[in-house]
Amino acid sequence: MREAYRSVKRTMSVLNALAEHPDGLDIVGVARLTELDKSTAYRFLSSLVKVGAVRQEPTGRFRLSWKMFEIGSTLLLSQGIDFKRVYPPLEELSASTGQSTNMAIIDGNEVVIVATVNSQGIIQTVFRMGARLPLYCTALGKAVLAHMDAAALRRYLDSVELTPNTEHTLVNKDALMNDLRTTRERGFSFNNEEYCLGIYCIASPVFNFFDEPFATVGASGHSDRFILTPSMGREIIRVARLFSEYYGARPERLAYFDDCLLKLDSRA
Repeated sequence: MREAYRSVKRTMSVLNALAEHPDGLDIVGVARLTELDKSTAYRFLSSLVKVGAVRQEPTGRFRLSWKMFEIGSTLLLSQGIDFKRVYPPLEELSASTGQSTNMAIIDGNEVVIVATVNSQGIIQTVFRMGARLPLYCTALGKAVLAHMDAAALRRYLDSVELTPNTEHTLVNKDALMNDLRTTRERGFSFNNEEYCLGIYCIASPVFNFFDEPFATVGASGHSDRFILTPSMGREIIRVARLFSEYYGARPERLAYFDDCLLKLDSRA
């Protein structure tokens, strides 16, 4: 049993290394990133090529195959993530805000990016598909934390270390709780270079029939060209409400979004 677990763990480390490098890796790069010796890394890569999970280019570099995309797409469909419904609102949101937009789903203590739309600007700040981001220092994550029940939020805070990614990261639990309270009241979260210097992000949660914030939608951009306005907040909330309605959110949750929109309108 222990040997089987070790083998699976090593296989996943190879797949994760390739996922982080879409342009591919040679055997030396895979061995370095996985901390495997070259012969062991090659053995795992050869097996993955044989089962169709990895392909080897004529140059000798290894990449993930389309088989992995097929598996990932099946998972998304099983979670109700329909690209035909997700992308049009994200494209409209990007056009109206001038920022890159994305949708993420919650997976444990992280969010995973499942859909992205690049802005039309010169500087692209969209997160790559499949990227995993922490909850406490990203707008996508804080939008969800703000709507966790008290017990779940307490368990989360007890299970993670609030490590500073930048000088702006909220590592004090009281400060983070205050930020989450503000997020809940206005309907969207804001990331002020807390995850990455020079990048701002705004996000709002997506709810399902069980009133769970299982996903989140956001817009991100470079701090030099990102201006947080009531209209941007309104657009984020509108799209989050649209997605929530599609995923069966309860009437009282949709009313919450409507109240947040009314508050923004009253301040305009």
